[in-house]
Amino acid sequence: MLAAPPAEAAIVRGIAKMFAGLFAIPAGLLSGTATGPPLVGTVFGAISGTMTGAGLLLSGAWDLVTSGVAVAKMAAPFVLPFIF
Repeated sequence: MLAAPPAEAAIVRGIAKMFAGLFAIPAGLLSGTATGPPLVGTVFGAISGTMTGAGLLLSGAWDLVTSGVAVAKMAAPFVLPFIF
């Protein structure tokens, strides 16, 4: 089994996915309009872009949440002595 990437890589990957999710709807619209019939392609491009954008935003948010847990586990031994 492959090892999981470091937490810093997951943070960057999560931010990149969320940033890409913002542009998924316009990209889907352009792709659907250019590759299909103008009206039908535009509608299905918008639907496809919305689904892709939602998936990218959710998976990016999940990457950020899970990487935060990994960073907290790494930092806990160094931070806890200063709190108590």
